[in-house]
Amino acid sequence: MYEWRMADGRWLRFSISPTSEGGSVGITSDVTALKFAEQRLRDAIEALGSGFVLYGNDGRLMVANHRFYELTSHDPEQIRAGTHVEEMLEIITQRRIARWPDFDAAAFKEQQRRDFWHPSGKPIDAEIRPGYWLRTQRHRTIDGGIISEIDDITDLKLAEQRLRDAIAALTEGFILYDRDGYMVMANQRYYEMT
Repeated sequence: MYEWRMADGRWLRFSISPTSEGGSVGITSDVTALKFAEQRLRDAIEALGSGFVLYGNDGRLMVANHRFYELTSHDPEQIRAGTHVEEMLEIITQRRIARWPDFDAAAFKEQQRRDFWHPSGKPIDAEIRPGYWLRTQRHRTIDGGIISEIDDITDLKLAEQRLRDAIAALTEGFILYDRDGYMVMANQRYYEMT
């Protein structure tokens, strides 16, 4: 099977199959609408402000947009269509070991495998390098593949830290409860007063 773009812009798909008598049957299909739909989908993926990666059900990368490479600093020549998630995990692990010498690589890999193969759709925040945070959300596709959406949340993490620092500096006791009445956080002054 092969495809050919005609001078008038149409796309044709040709396939030849052998017959039981030793001959062959050729089929020609106009796949122009399919090609345009594929291009629109590629354009939409590239236009996303988030990093986007689609993995097949075998764990191999199928599609990644440019934002994914910008956010993760992965080399598009090294991490490309066909790269298995285990190869990516090894690269990521080696980067972390270089940045954090007492990093627990085995525990990290185990958690990453669990998060990848059993996507919950819940956000997973990770400090990729000191002071640089990414949030990943993964979803399963209908055919068993996995979609990862990745966003830079460094500014959010910095704002959270500034808020924690401000709460810690209060001279009054401070305690925060969630909607179910469970304590979320308290400053040191609260514990000193109670």
